[in-house]
Amino acid sequence: MKRESGFTLIELMIGLIVGLIVLSAIIYTFLSTMKSSKEIVNSARLNREVSVMTDLLTGELRRAGYYPVQAVLAGSDYGYGSGQSDFYFNEANNCVLISYYDDAIASVAKRGFRFVDSSSSLNYGTVSSLDDSGCTSLNTPIHDSNNISVSDAQLDLVCIDVATQSAASEAQCSLPTVTNTYSRAVSLAFNVSVVNDSTWTTEIKEFVKLPNDLSP
Repeated sequence: MKRESGFTLIELMIGLIVGLIVLSAIIYTFLSTMKSSKEIVNSARLNREVSVMTDLLTGELRRAGYYPVQAVLAGSDYGYGSGQSDFYFNEANNCVLISYYDDAIASVAKRGFRFVDSSSSLNYGTVSSLDDSGCTSLNTPIHDSNNISVSDAQLDLVCIDVATQSAASEAQCSLPTVTNTYSRAVSLAFNVSVVNDSTWTTEIKEFVKLPNDLSP
């Protein structure tokens, strides 16, 4: 009879060990690639959201009180300083509202933003008035709240009476009639993080001077 031959138990065990080593290397490479891809996505998402928020907030603040010269010369004046306010600040509600002429709509726009701690969001939108009711009407986040959260927000108003070089109150810097000349600036600070991975976080700090350094 023809003698049959095959692998011995030792040979089978060696083959199994080699296979497990190769498989482990493949799994490790796969997991490393997945982790790297996740980090790239988190980094890109965080950078994009931070860029959008920073550009929007600073850009809007710098437009406060803007009204085109040609419109004033033509006899049309929104009346900043004569019954119309271009700025409203409420530190307790983390809210800032501004008014300016928007060339895109050829009209005066009232807009603002506020930080809402309960929902970890930064809300932005158009308001009907520069007061507390305008602040509470801002309910739409400017970021993807499912992926990005905003926390530890802090807003500060730096308002100086130019004549006396003394600090002025929030109300004085938001008056719709001119009494004194004020230098106004808003300090913003908040943290932005990825919802599902808190290791990805960054802090935004901005100090924005309002145009003209004048009271509304």
